[in-house]
Amino acid sequence: MHRTRAHWLILPLLLALSACAGHDPYPYPLQFVSETAWSPQVLAAPPAQDSKLYAHEIDGILARQAKLTAADKAIVAAEDHIRPPMIVVPVLGEKYTEQAYPALFTLLRHSASDAWRLADATQDYWHRDRPWVADDRVTLLVSSITRPSYPSGHTVTNHIWAHVLSELFPARRQALFARAYAIGMHRVDAGVHFPSDVEAGKKFAAALYEKMRTNPTFQSELAAARAELKRQRAPLPRGKAPAAA
Repeated sequence: MHRTRAHWLILPLLLALSACAGHDPYPYPLQFVSETAWSPQVLAAPPAQDSKLYAHEIDGILARQAKLTAADKAIVAAEDHIRPPMIVVPVLGEKYTEQAYPALFTLLRHSASDAWRLADATQDYWHRDRPWVADDRVTLLVSSITRPSYPSGHTVTNHIWAHVLSELFPARRQALFARAYAIGMHRVDAGVHFPSDVEAGKKFAAALYEKMRTNPTFQSELAAARAELKRQRAPLPRGKAPAAA
């Protein structure tokens, strides 16, 4: 699908329409990155439905679903809704709660709101059908989703969180990004995303975070979270500082 520069100028309109369609589904306004500073064309077009790559992806989804156990399906279902604990608790531990660390969770929720809004607008721009919609051999294992598929919103948001948390817990960087990627691939298992949606989500999050971290408000909230962690004197999770993900 060919897109011209004029097409991505509709991004502010897409965001405005989604906010005005009865109610605003997002928890916060854009916090750190404005719609005028963002283009859906940070991503290349998804594989065309008549391409060999598309057929290969469908075959891969079917193969993954055929191997799922009941326990695997329970994990996939439990991750249907995006919440900070889905990455915080498995990597950092149960003591990191919103009640104990309000500044940390405020930063996570604000960064997630930017990720959701801009990822949703980018999905609307590329308008890719989800696997279970495009091919009736794919089984839907989570809630039905009518939104487009590309990029994966779960992947974008959890990778944004991985970037943010890596600033505060550098020794857990590898585990954070591994967890974020696993969540994205579980959405492939669920039948709601293609693997290329997940890869696009990783790229999207990296580009968005580079813009996000230059924002003074973001840096202020990051500093508040860092001070909160120091003040609480919470022991940091052990682990060697790995290479960048």
